[in-house]
Amino acid sequence: GSFLLFFVLIYLLLSIRMYVYSKSIIMRDLVQFATQYGIIQNTLLKELGVPYGIFMQDGRPVWTNDEFDAVVGGKLKKNLSVARYMPELNRNVFPSDEGDIVQIEVNYQDRLYNAEIRKVSVEGFTETEQLMEIPRETEFFIAVHLQDVTELHRYINENEEQKLVAGLIYIDNYDELINSVEEVRQSLLMALVDRKIN
Repeated sequence: GSFLLFFVLIYLLLSIRMYVYSKSIIMRDLVQFATQYGIIQNTLLKELGVPYGIFMQDGRPVWTNDEFDAVVGGKLKKNLSVARYMPELNRNVFPSDEGDIVQIEVNYQDRLYNAEIRKVSVEGFTETEQLMEIPRETEFFIAVHLQDVTELHRYINENEEQKLVAGLIYIDNYDELINSVEEVRQSLLMALVDRKIN
């Protein structure tokens, strides 16, 4: 029994040592993975092919991706509202409830965009991120997604302009007129009427 107890104690000591040693390695790997995942996620969002921005309730930018910056012609200034660049995106059109989605058309530099505006809750964000200084009663951001519809509207307008319009032109007493004219001149009269109508 003492021989078995000796080996059990050695096994317990080795297990505790391995647990303490491998725990630090596993934690280090988990932290490294989380950091790399956060960097990759941020890079993917930043290089997203759709203009996307997050704003405070007064329109000041919190974060914008590269496409949104390209639309406005450079990085938005942190202390200026987005309404300074696009007047249609002002506080009056921002949704009041969290589930609401507002869709409006925005004209900017000869381009037409469909803007989808959402209210995104960040409840509890101020506890972890004190630098943002968000008041507790207004813990939400405004997310704006732009879609360029300039070409679509141009094609729709071209299609509308090229639509066929059919009409019926009724000439009063046409049959009587044709019957009263000699057969030789009937074809000349019909050609004259067609040319006038065309």
